[in-house]
Amino acid sequence: MEKNPGFRLMVASGHNDTATTSGAAEYAVTQADWPRDRLWPTCCEGCDVPYPVEAAAWKLADDLRAFLRPAR
Repeated sequence: MEKNPGFRLMVASGHNDTATTSGAAEYAVTQADWPRDRLWPTCCEGCDVPYPVEAAAWKLADDLRAFLRPAR
């Protein structure tokens, strides 16, 4: 992130994900020495993929669109 000031990171996880739990993802983000204003953590209902839960799929899609929108 130091070499690329425009780099941002979105970390998405699911509440019921057994491989990478939302708690582990949150812990990794809070322990990393990354600028907080360039991190975008998000968590959805569902498991490792949100698609089986329609509301989770829409939330992830909305979060991803917001993340990809240019900063103003």
